[in-house]
Amino acid sequence: MRTIGEARLAHSAAISAARELGARLAAAVEARGSCGESPSALLCELRRSCAEVAVLGAQIAHSQAAGRLPGGESPAELLARLRALALERSALRLAAAAQWRASASASARRPARALDSAALERRLAELAAEQVELRARLEEHNWTTALIG
Repeated sequence: MRTIGEARLAHSAAISAARELGARLAAAVEARGSCGESPSALLCELRRSCAEVAVLGAQIAHSQAAGRLPGGESPAELLARLRALALERSALRLAAAAQWRASASASARRPARALDSAALERRLAELAAEQVELRARLEEHNWTTALIG
């Protein structure tokens, strides 16, 4: 039984192989075949590798769409929540950096504190902790759920 996690590793390896084949194909075409590799053979190999990427990607997506985590959420719901958390963290980090720059350049008579720095840091820590927890749940699901297809 192949798990989603195993398929994700194979998918990543197939993507890397396709990228490498693309670079080798370009070099062989540029060298007009004098580099020892046949452009037509590399093109066939590239097509096989890209086909593997497509099949694995579809199997992974199908398996994740059909799955449910112990809390009842789908993997897609966790992935969407992870994206939202990353977006909020990114915006808050930008705001924190802007506040730091503003206070560094503000005069001593006029401190620039638009946001409560301690509250901002607490929220950033909460978001990071939730991301770690969601990623761990998703990875556990991926490594214990059978691949469909």
